[in-house]
Amino acid sequence: MEIESCLFQVVAAAQDATNTRRKDSTIVESDLEKALNSGGKMSPLGNRKVMSDWIVNIGEYALDIRLSRIHFRGTNKNDEDSKTASSSQNNENKIVVLGEHTLFCITIRGELIYQRRLDYDPISMCTYRVNPFVNASVHNIILASTDSVAFMYVSK
Repeated sequence: MEIESCLFQVVAAAQDATNTRRKDSTIVESDLEKALNSGGKMSPLGNRKVMSDWIVNIGEYALDIRLSRIHFRGTNKNDEDSKTASSSQNNENKIVVLGEHTLFCITIRGELIYQRRLDYDPISMCTYRVNPFVNASVHNIILASTDSVAFMYVSK
């Protein structure tokens, strides 16, 4: 029920330390097997705690997570702050999380910038570029529901 971000270097350093520790010991069982056999009481990186950059509590289970270039307009078009924020946030990737009842949009710095309560039960999500020939093109979202209906959310 939380989205947690860790730096790749931190995870890699923890993994390297675990591998070094395993080579020095006589235990042949891998750390992943230990974690699976412990019933989730231990992380795959042994007893090392990986420090996260940020944690966002979304309050429901995540069904799908995508990194996309989504652009949401502010609710008030005359608000200068929302125009400035929208234009600066349009140029960066965002983390789009499909929850059991909600669609979340989180910046790569861990700020929740958008959430939409869904009045249907979603089962999957797909994001795609509006212009497939441009790398910096914004993305649209397609959500599928349990009623065999697809919902499209278009970036503006």
